Amino acid sequence: MTTLPLGQSIDYARSKLGRLTNALRGAFARGRGLTTVLAFRDLKDEALLSLCLLSAIGAVLAPIMVLAGLKFGFIEILRTKFIQDPNFRLITPTDAQIRPEAFFKQLRLRADVAFIQPNVTLSGTNVRIRGPQDRAPEIFDLMPTSQGDPLILEYGGIAPEPGEVTLTFPGAEALQASAGDTVRLVVFRSLGGRREAQEVPLQVRSVLSTAADVEKRAYVALELVQDVENFRAGIPVASRGWLGPAVPPQQSFDAAYLIFAEPLDEVELHTLCIRHGFAACGPIDGAELQRNTGRSFADAKQIVHVSNNRNRLRGQQLAELMANLGDRRFEILPVADDLRVAPSGSARALRVRAAPSEGWPIWRADASFAQVQQILLPAPVARDLKVAAGDRIRLHVQPGSPEDATQALAITVTVDKLVDGDEVVMHPALVGMLLQARSVRLAFEEGLATLVAADIGFRGYRLYARTIDDVPTIARDLQKSGLEVRTKADAIEQLQRLDAALTRITFIVAAVALLGGTAVLVASFSAAVERKKSDLSFLRLLGFPRAGVFSFPILQSIMVALTGFMLALILFYAFAGLINSQYASDLTVKGRICELEIRHILLFAATTIVIAITSSLIAARRALRIEPAEALRRE
Repeated sequence: MTTLPLGQSIDYARSKLGRLTNALRGAFARGRGLTTVLAFRDLKDEALLSLCLLSAIGAVLAPIMVLAGLKFGFIEILRTKFIQDPNFRLITPTDAQIRPEAFFKQLRLRADVAFIQPNVTLSGTNVRIRGPQDRAPEIFDLMPTSQGDPLILEYGGIAPEPGEVTLTFPGAEALQASAGDTVRLVVFRSLGGRREAQEVPLQVRSVLSTAADVEKRAYVALELVQDVENFRAGIPVASRGWLGPAVPPQQSFDAAYLIFAEPLDEVELHTLCIRHGFAACGPIDGAELQRNTGRSFADAKQIVHVSNNRNRLRGQQLAELMANLGDRRFEILPVADDLRVAPSGSARALRVRAAPSEGWPIWRADASFAQVQQILLPAPVARDLKVAAGDRIRLHVQPGSPEDATQALAITVTVDKLVDGDEVVMHPALVGMLLQARSVRLAFEEGLATLVAADIGFRGYRLYARTIDDVPTIARDLQKSGLEVRTKADAIEQLQRLDAALTRITFIVAAVALLGGTAVLVASFSAAVERKKSDLSFLRLLGFPRAGVFSFPILQSIMVALTGFMLALILFYAFAGLINSQYASDLTVKGRICELEIRHILLFAATTIVIAITSSLIAARRALRIEPAEALRRE
């Protein structure tokens, strides 16, 4: 062995150290993954501490994930139950007013309305159905339906075509009928003291599942329900050969005046008002009567004004009043506040005044159109239209509002006389029929030259919202329009409140747990940098870049966070499986009550990594301040 002098030995050592340093610098420059390798090996060397840190992360994350899984799983089960059950999306009216077609068109245009089915009545039409065995007929509720009805589709049914019927399970069981069988719909009515019956054969298209309804109901096309109700109301149904006697339209008025030749005393007047249910009832003077009607009664001893305020007086209500007054000498004058007609060939709408005329019959609630179809026409209008007394003229009745049941009605009447002024004078009974057209659809039958009921109209409906969240919004909008509805909005709002409450609880618990976990990570990473201060300074002395030292604790935090998250995920699936298998039956629900979707799991993973990186930034900043000279000082 050759021994070198001291000076040469030092030079030789320096050259070796220089070559080693250059080699390390080249390795660091060539491989950026070296920092990751060193960070992993450092965690491996401190396996016990790393395991404790992983366990802490798993212990923090797993309960939060289980709580979130219960929140999302249980709420989703309830939401699915509500969504799949059309009854939770159902909205029905509580008032029985006639609804024009414009009302349904407007609702169908709403994006949050999935389906709407008009109905003749608020609920169902009571009918009898005889089964295939020809036994005694069973009582059913007859309900209209059409294509796209959620109630039919959700419960395994098929929307019936004309001539078909879909039965609920209790209904099919009562009739002992199944799909393909023929049943017979039996409709009764009492008209003119006679009892009449009609039968309609129907083929059973489908039977709904047992969960659909507990009542015996038959779902048919809307046209059949309309025909049944029209038949009962005495309206001819020519398409089915159900003719019968035509009943004159009913009458309604805005108010009425009673002109007495002998006055009623206070007790008699009070009794009259209470007995007949008038909302407003009281005496007025002759001047007020003349202002309101244009007529004066010089020999009147008492004039009484009666009305139902916002609701109209019924003709039958006034007829009962007249019957109860007996032999008293009086005259009744029903009136309309705002009724207008436009003669054919004229764009001008003329105001209508109800009043009797010489030669006209007295007012009766059961008067026919033919008995009261004469009018008094203003002479200037007659000259413009070249119309004389005795001519027939066509009048277009102006609707009072877009909500009127009859939007287009034209009648043909006879001009009895020409009069001064600018008002058309009609018999009070004819005025009552035209006002009734605002509540019931009427039509003028040209062949019979009479006014008849077009059909009974739509008073009810079944509306299904697109989602359960849309139900409260639709209900509020309808209520703002003055329409009262029946919904299960309370149950839906309770679900929404429960969802919001569980969300807040989950966030509060998560915030507290994550805050504690963050503090643990900050302390752990800072302590690790402090313990490895000499090692990191030596790496800096060997030429390790500042960026590498800075990223050292950050890379370790990512590794710890990912591994801790995987541990938490394993624990979550273990506990979720236990909950779903052991406790779901106790809550009487079907499905997984503890479950997270992929998007929820990815959100937890991203949140864990972000918190870990944020927690390591303080340690990374401390590592960045380490100088290479500290390694020499420690040596």
